[in-house]
Amino acid sequence: MRNHLDLSSRHPYCHTCRRGFLNNNSFKTHLILSDYHHYCDDCDKEFQTSSALKIHLEQSARHHRDFEEGDRERRPEGWEDELARQQHEEENREDPVALEKVEEQAPMSRVEVGIAILNLKKRLQCQPIPKATVKQTCPVCLCLSSKMSVTKCGHVFCSS
Repeated sequence: MRNHLDLSSRHPYCHTCRRGFLNNNSFKTHLILSDYHHYCDDCDKEFQTSSALKIHLEQSARHHRDFEEGDRERRPEGWEDELARQQHEEENREDPVALEKVEEQAPMSRVEVGIAILNLKKRLQCQPIPKATVKQTCPVCLCLSSKMSVTKCGHVFCSS
């Protein structure tokens, strides 16, 4: 039976999963439940990524309270996938590392970058951390007190 469903052109076929289904209802159930598909059942639409589906559910006119039958989406087809792609690129964009290279403006090798990063870390570790005294005040009377009491839950109060 499985072989028949997979090979028959009369049954719905999922090209992503390479699997045939008995009817459209079982195919739609597969789209909804599968982790490999990002599908909106209300709109009968599949998206390229889970981010695109999330954007669709949050921003599409159809999924808003004031949506009425007959309303149409004003944005072009596939806008959710495009917006998700742009967000993904922006979130994963690597900012260039600013490293000092005084001798020449030639690109640095991996070894030179590694050495420059280690030198930068050493310089940052050598700088002394400024010491400041912390003064604890009572949250009730706001007075500085030399004797403080601590409750079991960690709240600090003055003894007076």
